[in-house]
Amino acid sequence: MVRFFLRIIVPLSWPVISTLVILQAIANWNNFLWPLIVINEREKQLISVGISLFNTTDSAKYVGPVMAVAILSALPLLLIFFMFQKKIVESIAFAGIKQ
Repeated sequence: MVRFFLRIIVPLSWPVISTLVILQAIANWNNFLWPLIVINEREKQLISVGISLFNTTDSAKYVGPVMAVAILSALPLLLIFFMFQKKIVESIAFAGIKQ
């Protein structure tokens, strides 16, 4: 039974598993409300909460710093996407195949 699972089920599930891991990483990266409620120290807060706090300061009047913070916060997600682009496209193509 384990051999059947490891040789047939798991290899067919890799595209789905990789897509779920990537989407979960993106969802956790964009998590806002729970870290805002739980983390009180400014040094330990997540990037999404930091961007929100940055946009409420006086420096938010200037477009340059706001755009720089937005680019720096989106850069890791773009790198993850480009690294796993093949897996994402593969899982979408695999899900569309009907037999």
